[in-house]
Amino acid sequence: MAPGQLTRRSRWQIEVVNESFDPQSRLALYDIIRELNAEGQTVLLTPHYMEEADSLCERLAIIDHGKILALGTPAELKRMVGAHTIVTVMANGDLDQLAVVLRDKVEGVHEAKQIGSERD
Repeated sequence: MAPGQLTRRSRWQIEVVNESFDPQSRLALYDIIRELNAEGQTVLLTPHYMEEADSLCERLAIIDHGKILALGTPAELKRMVGAHTIVTVMANGDLDQLAVVLRDKVEGVHEAKQIGSERD
């Protein structure tokens, strides 16, 4: 079949199995998914990691045993459950100043605090 004979589908279903991809292949697949979506294609993903869904999807459905539990954009779903990410940073020096810098200079940081020390 010649490339000119191939037609684009308007919908794609892709089961993402991360364990079968090396990092380069996974990134290449993500690029293809984004390209299809930019062309107006609908891509139905069934990712197993929320980070993938968050980065690749415009709308998400959380499904359990065939029932839709939640439906919306990634931001809407995160707001619904009060989701956030906690990052632990281990550092030496002025930890109070580090907390100020993280809060003031890093986009998306809402709270930064010292939670312990090596002496604990």
